[in-house]
Amino acid sequence: MVKQETLKEVAERYVDSFEYSIAHPRRVAIKSFINGAKWQQERSYSEEDMKKAFINGMANVAINDFEFDVDTWFKQFKKK
Repeated sequence: MVKQETLKEVAERYVDSFEYSIAHPRRVAIKSFINGAKWQQERSYSEEDMKKAFINGMANVAINDFEFDVDTWFKQFKKK
């Protein structure tokens, strides 16, 4: 079983991978990484959000005999 790292552990590992200076101490770099990750997460959409948006958008498209499997489409373009 793979251990899932905490955000703080990932930030520390990332910061340890480069040299930092007095202008950018390690603790500031870690806090910046964590704040950036939290900001990015807040701006992300869930799979369910994307499916709903797609279905709502498709409801406005009038195409005869159009069949579409949103689950197949989503899996094709989902980030791995």
